[in-house]
Amino acid sequence: MLLSLSTAENLFWLGRYMARVESLCQILPFTDDGKACAYANAFGLSAWNAQTLQALFDDPNTEFSVPGTLAHIQINTQNVRGVLSQSAFESLHRLADISHESFKSIADLVAQSSNAFAHEQANVRVFWQLGVRIEALDRALRLQEPLELPVARLQEVTTHLPAGWQTVHQHMQQLVEVPDLNTFYNVLDILNSLFFDGPADHSMQPMQFIQAQSHTI
Repeated sequence: MLLSLSTAENLFWLGRYMARVESLCQILPFTDDGKACAYANAFGLSAWNAQTLQALFDDPNTEFSVPGTLAHIQINTQNVRGVLSQSAFESLHRLADISHESFKSIADLVAQSSNAFAHEQANVRVFWQLGVRIEALDRALRLQEPLELPVARLQEVTTHLPAGWQTVHQHMQQLVEVPDLNTFYNVLDILNSLFFDGPADHSMQPMQFIQAQSHTI
């Protein structure tokens, strides 16, 4: 299978958005003002109590809200439909019309869609999983949660990246040693460069990457 850089990036962001909306729906709705303020401060959101934070997450015109994140999932799903199995695509497509459902229902459907990726091709699965793990670590860093498990899980995924992308795994060692947001952003910078330019050594590409200017699915 030919996997373009743009498709790999869309799979990555699909994983991030799916992990994001699932984690959000597991903690919503906010009712405690103290917890809401702590969450808003951690993510730089303009909210000062549970009511104002909940309003942000309900607003379809806010891209980080639940409806906004579901909209991003739909865009990424359409962009990668050519490399997804029919079952995975149909599962993700059902997310398009559920923004009015309960948070638990949304979280359950996202979890079902995530399970479908266990059966996708390895090159599809690894970039999607990379996004999931990056999002989990981002959340843990911001909320000052224990980092050992999310760092280990991300490090494990990076070992399965294709040849030419192993620089991500190499930089992960710095994150293991200094698990903070600055080191995390360095890893993100490496990833962004790879998604834009591709690996430096194009002779080592068993996944047959082609340039990002390839056709859009």
